Amino acid sequence: MATKMVIEPIFETDFKDGSYGFRPKRSQHGAIRHIRREVKKGVYWVVDIDKKATLTTLGMRN
Repeated sequence: MATKMVIEPIFETDFKDGSYGFRPKRSQHGAIRHIRREVKKGVYWVVDIDKKATLTTLGMRN
């Protein structure tokens, strides 16, 4: 916990405002709200995920 308290504020400054994955006080619901606001402004989105690497890291298989 002590390490998290020291490291988290350092890395938080590097993240973009639209980044929601594994961040404190952010959720999938907040991400969806953010996307909806941006789409209403006319912003187009491309989402790129590496499903295989994620599942492998979590110890799962397709």
